[in-house]
Amino acid sequence: MWLRMSTVGWAAGVDVPVVFHFDLEQEATLRQLRFNTVGGGGSGVVEVGLRVFVSLDDQDYVLAAEHVAPPLPRPGQPTTKGIHVTLSLAGARARYVSIVAMAPAPRYFVFVDEIEIHGQIPADPGSSLPIQPAVSAHGAREIQELLAGAQHATNMMTHLTAPVEQHIKAWPDQQAKAQRKDITDAKQRTTTEAKNYDQIRVQLTSRHRDRAFQVYGTPTLVWEVEPSERFTMLSLSGALDPPQRASVHTAINALEATALGVANLSTTDLPLKVTVVGSQPDEPVVTPRVGRFSATTNGQIVPDVLLATDSPQVIPAGESKLVWIGVESTGSKPDTYTYELTVDIGLYTHRIPLNVYVHNVTLSHETPLITGNWSYLNTGEGPLFPQIRDAMLKHRITAALASAQAFPTKDADGNVIRPLRIDFSDFDKFLAFHKDFDQVAWYYPFNPHVARPHSDWFGPAEWMSDEFKDIFGEWLAKLVARIRLSGRDYDAFYFHMFDETMDEMVAELCELVHAVDPNVRMQATIPQASQGATKRFVEAGMNIYNHHAPSIVYNNAPEGMHVLADGGRELWFYAAAAAAFGVGQETDPLGWTRHLHWTAFYHGATGVHFWNMLHNRPPVWTEKATYFPMVYPNAEGYPAPPSDVQTAEKVIPSRRWEHVRMGIEDYMLLKMAEQRIDMLGSAGAAQKRILDEIVKTVIINRDTNRKLFRQKRRELMELVEGLG
Repeated sequence: MWLRMSTVGWAAGVDVPVVFHFDLEQEATLRQLRFNTVGGGGSGVVEVGLRVFVSLDDQDYVLAAEHVAPPLPRPGQPTTKGIHVTLSLAGARARYVSIVAMAPAPRYFVFVDEIEIHGQIPADPGSSLPIQPAVSAHGAREIQELLAGAQHATNMMTHLTAPVEQHIKAWPDQQAKAQRKDITDAKQRTTTEAKNYDQIRVQLTSRHRDRAFQVYGTPTLVWEVEPSERFTMLSLSGALDPPQRASVHTAINALEATALGVANLSTTDLPLKVTVVGSQPDEPVVTPRVGRFSATTNGQIVPDVLLATDSPQVIPAGESKLVWIGVESTGSKPDTYTYELTVDIGLYTHRIPLNVYVHNVTLSHETPLITGNWSYLNTGEGPLFPQIRDAMLKHRITAALASAQAFPTKDADGNVIRPLRIDFSDFDKFLAFHKDFDQVAWYYPFNPHVARPHSDWFGPAEWMSDEFKDIFGEWLAKLVARIRLSGRDYDAFYFHMFDETMDEMVAELCELVHAVDPNVRMQATIPQASQGATKRFVEAGMNIYNHHAPSIVYNNAPEGMHVLADGGRELWFYAAAAAAFGVGQETDPLGWTRHLHWTAFYHGATGVHFWNMLHNRPPVWTEKATYFPMVYPNAEGYPAPPSDVQTAEKVIPSRRWEHVRMGIEDYMLLKMAEQRIDMLGSAGAAQKRILDEIVKTVIINRDTNRKLFRQKRRELMELVEGLG
């Protein structure tokens, strides 16, 4: 429904309302509002909540009516459903009417066919403005900013204080009760005093610091935390005397991590320094990094940027930081390795023993999973592109996608020159730059929503005409020949020619491609996987189904998804990190990023992809970025980092990026266990039950129990180790 041109739609951002502002030009008496829209649940098309504000002077607005949106519909309900919201305005007198529409996550779409305001002009002399508390604003923009600012500040305070409940469970009752009251008061003040958020936060942090110093009895605190912890500046240890130690269980040729929470409970800002000392040859490489907090579009605070320790660090008074401890075990031997982590917080020093247990399990250098990032490094000639490519290969990314397209040359009149001439210069550069990737692909953005989905790429030929098919066939044959000339066979490349659509045109083009060359692999990115939705694609011979699947867990796979992994077809999973819709930088790296590999294994998918690696050089250091990349570029040609980022590192990893590689290697461990159990036949029944229980426990608890995940991953490694 939302792709119909007759439907007008807006999306203002995460927790930002869409405001429709009317000047009636003179005062009127208002009877009712009719808001005609659509609903049903598909692709973010849902019934929205409404608030109607009215004013006589465009300076002070009062609430005249409100419509609370119903609960979100269940997945799979039809999308083509008309919604007609009628609200009584009860004879309110007004000249200006602002309709505030708020759509829910994750897409925040507001669609309108028509808005009707019913009443009489001029106003009935007996009517008046409703007697309600007024909000001061002028025009749609100020109303939007006022309401969005209050929501954003409320989100920030809610997220900032979320971890506090976990650690104050261990506090004495008196301090815990006082802390809960402080948080409640701060949240209430933020709701009504959004402009004073910074002041409210400073006051809360100060009291939190003083109370924590009383409880822990020390001005600085260091403790081990899960590396994907929902960590904020107010996070503290859940134990009053936390153990001064840390540990990592890993396999050979793997990346694994733990993390430290570091708190400054003194009254002054203190510098932070972290160093690592080991003592054995061929030991795993341990790299500490400090998580830099970012405020995101939906008001969350996350330590996503992982800064190398050459960037100076300061912990403000009363705040905490997350220190990431990455362990790279390539080429190591099975053993227990001991390190000492030295954490200096001002003049206070904490020495933390780190034990790294390398199990007798060796991951191959080849990755049995088609892993990818829509990176669009194309010819490799952009700033940092070689370094980003190398980072992708090190992180076991096996597939690269390009928009380095090659099209037929046309004459001055727009007609395709025959026989075809094609400029392959960028095409060839892409092939050479990505020669070390197992798979390469090209994205040709055909558009199913216009009469000519192929634009003018093939001259004036109409879609699926004989002329179009003739030119397209000759063009495709030349592309395939060029690819194969570079040394790639059919199983090492594919084409992606429409994006995120189940339109009939996708199936038509797939059939045409296979009529030209039945060996060419075609990919479709799909938002659903029911048998009905994909039937036409299956009939057309689509080879690869890349299913948007971050919400797929243990028992909610769409009916028909298994068909996409049968009959030689390939099922892949992907997640799109669009921060404008609340699923980007702020997304939980364990529940969203790492676990996608576990669900891929469980549901029979053989590929896992993420959008995106690097996207058009966005303003990655601010919350206003549309997309947050997997790495933060730090070089000329990209937005300059904030003043507190002073590292020589050019490709700065995110927590999400590190969890991608760890998730890939989890998948490899799962496949190793499965294959070794299969080799045992009936004698492996007990081990099969253990594996099934591990997978089920991890997926079901994917977003609720991080320690349990760590335990189950260790059990998985021990299972593989025991299978020999």
